[in-house]
Amino acid sequence: MSAPTDRKLLEQAAKAGGVALWPQGDAWRAYGKHYGFLLANGRVLWNPLTDAGDRYRLARTLGLNIEFADCRVWKRTPTGILQEFWGSDAAGDDDAHAIVRLAAVIGRAQ
Repeated sequence: MSAPTDRKLLEQAAKAGGVALWPQGDAWRAYGKHYGFLLANGRVLWNPLTDAGDRYRLARTLGLNIEFADCRVWKRTPTGILQEFWGSDAAGDDDAHAIVRLAAVIGRAQ
């Protein structure tokens, strides 16, 4: 995935997870090869695609179930089950992207 596509997914995931982003101007930052959102404290770059701590805190906050054996992330809702899979040969198709994609679905629904 490219950074612009990642940015939109991350915005939606941050909304779902209640992540407080930098309130003054554009919170999106790029530092060399790293990119993400500046958190409200102004000191930390948030990107669950590249940071395992951010990723699993987001999953825990949203109550996501991660099944590594089945390569899926899922959450039961009142209307059914939301789920994302990973493991294809496509670049960037890993558990990080599946978690962020599912979080983005939840964020769009809010």
